[in-house]
Amino acid sequence: MMMRKHYTETELEKFFSWSRYLYWADRQRQQFVSYDDANEIPDDEDPEWHLVAVSAQWFASMWVVIEGWQELGYKDETIDSLLADYPDYCNLLRRFRNTVYHYQPKMIDKRMLEFSTEGGEHLMMWVFAIYLEFQRFMWEWPERFKGTKDQQSEIRQLLHQIIGWMPTNIITAMKQSIADQRETAIRMMRSAGDTTSPAALKLLAALDHSATIANGTPDTPILDYLKKFKPSRMTSDTGEPKC
Repeated sequence: MMMRKHYTETELEKFFSWSRYLYWADRQRQQFVSYDDANEIPDDEDPEWHLVAVSAQWFASMWVVIEGWQELGYKDETIDSLLADYPDYCNLLRRFRNTVYHYQPKMIDKRMLEFSTEGGEHLMMWVFAIYLEFQRFMWEWPERFKGTKDQQSEIRQLLHQIIGWMPTNIITAMKQSIADQRETAIRMMRSAGDTTSPAALKLLAALDHSATIANGTPDTPILDYLKKFKPSRMTSDTGEPKC
């Protein structure tokens, strides 16, 4: 992880702005995954068209996040590989975004059909994978500052205050949370002079068990799926700019 002591105000504002778009995309995804919840769909709406509406907003919003990533010139090995290795998907998603966020006189634009027919399930998984990696990048960003874990935690809290959100339901964050809980428990037991009692040993065993399960969980299960079932055709022939 690259370490930096200082960022200019402009650099910080740009990162905050990019993170805000990721937050907005996350809200759109929440709408998408809960589309079939009876409490989420108004009685006067058709469920299928409701699904079209929320899925269109979710996928289109993700291209805005990618666009910001490219404009800012951020670097991350996993994210950059996802963009470079799937030029077809980049084009399909970008063109799909244009049909959603730019007025089209036709109800069904061919670019919208291309997104669903040429990409299919694997394209949806790619969008979800890059979404998770963007969250991971945002979560790890405070670690670019030289400082203690407490100071990095303060930066995350600041991000949450400014943006209104911080990704915590990701594997990286959950592993860190379990590790922090274990360290806190050990400090408390040492402070109390109780590290060998049956209760203390039972608590440590439970925390160690949770840590073992967490550490045994793959960090990128979606990426593993993508690599295993990657389509053979991954080059663009549309003449459109690639990622």
